[in-house]
Amino acid sequence: MNTHLKFIIDSQITFLPHLFQISTESHVVQLSQKETALLELLCATPTAPVERSTIIKEIWNDQAASDIGLNKAILGLRRKFESLGARDAIRTIPRVGYVLNVVATKAPFHTASLPLEKKLKNKKHTTAAFVLIVAILISITSITIFLNKQNDISFDEIDKGKNG
Repeated sequence: MNTHLKFIIDSQITFLPHLFQISTESHVVQLSQKETALLELLCATPTAPVERSTIIKEIWNDQAASDIGLNKAILGLRRKFESLGARDAIRTIPRVGYVLNVVATKAPFHTASLPLEKKLKNKKHTTAAFVLIVAILISITSITIFLNKQNDISFDEIDKGKNG
């Protein structure tokens, strides 16, 4: 899988195969490994149907349970697309296979385009680092104030000794 591969589906859904997810601005949906491979295959030829036999050969390596696995993956993808507001994203071509029923375009991947979930994780790390720095600064300030008060007491005692 190419780590710099990204698809824009239906002009509102981002598909990042290396993260196994599809997302909109506000919602991230995780995909299984098979769903990701299937969607990547469908995105590679967005206007042409992909035959069932091709999908089974490419993703399931002609395994015995591949027919059930393909049906399950198609159903899972359809539900996940619907949860992002894209109805009928995958169309069945009877006795042939499946086609992506929405426009899918390959786009360059930029770290600025990371999905919301990834951005939030990065923000949590930044917030934790900020809190730690603030705690250290407060500690240093408290120690400095304490030491200054100790010095003031020492000078006061010296002054009392001279006067007394």
